[in-house]
Amino acid sequence: MTDLPIRTGFLPLVREAARRLVGMTGDDETASLRAGEARTLVFSGDEQRLEVSRPDGSVWVARREQAGVARTVLYSETDRLGTYHLRAVDSDGTVKARPSKTSWSTWTPASPTRRLDPSQRPDRIAVASPGAKPPKHRVELWHSLAAIMIGLLLFESVLTLRRRRA
Repeated sequence: MTDLPIRTGFLPLVREAARRLVGMTGDDETASLRAGEARTLVFSGDEQRLEVSRPDGSVWVARREQAGVARTVLYSETDRLGTYHLRAVDSDGTVKARPSKTSWSTWTPASPTRRLDPSQRPDRIAVASPGAKPPKHRVELWHSLAAIMIGLLLFESVLTLRRRRA
């Protein structure tokens, strides 16, 4: 058994592993936002429309008012947990793929990232009420099985030596 899931570094480890599995690099600091945080989206080149696909499948659209003018839009509808995808559409209607920053995910700090007090750990909970039965002590069987296997191996070795002598 391990106590890795109750250590403070477990959630960041899982989050980073999940980000790597879906192809997000560590360069993009905004690849992961807390649910409800806003993200700034930037029009570049001749892009006329930015589309954000939400985790529930709906699409949010931002349009550029003046062509050729760099403009930023604040996207604040990140209240759903999951992955958001960004698409840029040119003036002729073609969808441009940006090399990076095309998707991000939201998360919530619902679980505290502090070490549990030993009295709260399930494997160390003391019986609080008087007269209650204490928790059963778990006996690991592999110790006994390993000792039996070693004993059988030694017994077989002794038998083999006796046969060789005879």
